[in-house]
Amino acid sequence: MGIAMVVKGGKSDPQLSTLLSHWREGAGGAPRVLVKSPDRILFLKPDEIDHIEACGNYVVLHAGKEKHIVRETMTAMEARLGSSGFMRINRSVILNLSRIKEQAGKRLTSWTDVAQVVTVAPMKTFSAADTQNARKIDPLIRELTSKKVAAEVAEFTRLLDSKARESKLQEFLASHSYFFSGMIDVYSPSPLYSKVKLGHDYEADFAWLHFDSFGPEWRLVEIENPGSDLFTKSGDPSPALSHAMQQARDWCAWIHHHAEYARKLMPQISHPLCCIFLGRRKDITLANRERLRKLRYDSCSEMVIHTLDWFVRSAQIFGQYIRPDGPTWQIPMKVLTHRDLKKGLPEEVQDWVAESQSKAMTERRLDQRRSKWVRDNESSTFKTDTDI
Repeated sequence: MGIAMVVKGGKSDPQLSTLLSHWREGAGGAPRVLVKSPDRILFLKPDEIDHIEACGNYVVLHAGKEKHIVRETMTAMEARLGSSGFMRINRSVILNLSRIKEQAGKRLTSWTDVAQVVTVAPMKTFSAADTQNARKIDPLIRELTSKKVAAEVAEFTRLLDSKARESKLQEFLASHSYFFSGMIDVYSPSPLYSKVKLGHDYEADFAWLHFDSFGPEWRLVEIENPGSDLFTKSGDPSPALSHAMQQARDWCAWIHHHAEYARKLMPQISHPLCCIFLGRRKDITLANRERLRKLRYDSCSEMVIHTLDWFVRSAQIFGQYIRPDGPTWQIPMKVLTHRDLKKGLPEEVQDWVAESQSKAMTERRLDQRRSKWVRDNESSTFKTDTDI
């Protein structure tokens, strides 16, 4: 199966590196998937893989009776193998479509028909709900093209350039959910909500239930003015930034003090991560860039800070990767409201929510945020501006 190499010694060999690159690229054919182990390197051809399952920060490749664990994201695997006959049918599974077996007497003429299958590869069965949920896409999203996205990005950029009021920005984003695509998993089961009220005291501009390796947790968003500076001339946080950061801390304090009420509205909320969007990237000096790094480090377990240009870049990337058969973004174009949230989470979201989260898991989630920030920011300067 595949091509296997025995690895001897620990030194890097330029010729070996060239050969590995040649094999990984598939030598003119479909790209192979590299699987490393202490004593060998295995290159799997796409047609040798039955299906792929998510496993925390790894993926499990099922190839016949063998399983191979690779440190890779599902999104990256989907992008690599999508042209080789693979499809991501839900959040946790990518399927080799050639492994689908036709039901006797039933011809599969559409994705809805896949509900009729079908045992796929060893030890895995995919249900009607899996395939149908994978294709539940808002018609407004399905109609999006790269050209249309580019036009809407230009419209949002004009709002930023004109220093539009926060309410205008919030209104635009509430009608264009895909501008959050860089922050919300494309296969996330959670809707995006706008103007979520925290009692009578506070209101988050947006909120959604985020899922990671350690369970569900909420994200809360504060939108500020694009004309506001992040720092004063003396290098201190500006009044606008200080206000936004205090707002985020007040949200967290309110949630902790009203835990029972908060969890009725937002199930499982415990330690939300607050996302602040303020100012413009072009207005950040090199000195303020370093101050922002330090500020992010000090507050990374509670909040993240971006300029409003982050939404521009997120939507641009979304537009660049629209498939010929349309986007895979499953969140409705127009986000839901506080009233919708009060009615309860959709049934498919409830299926993803664990019934309880231990204190140890919560601490691990907070530790993960801190360690991820350190890993992503080890150098003394930003590698790019796209995350600001």
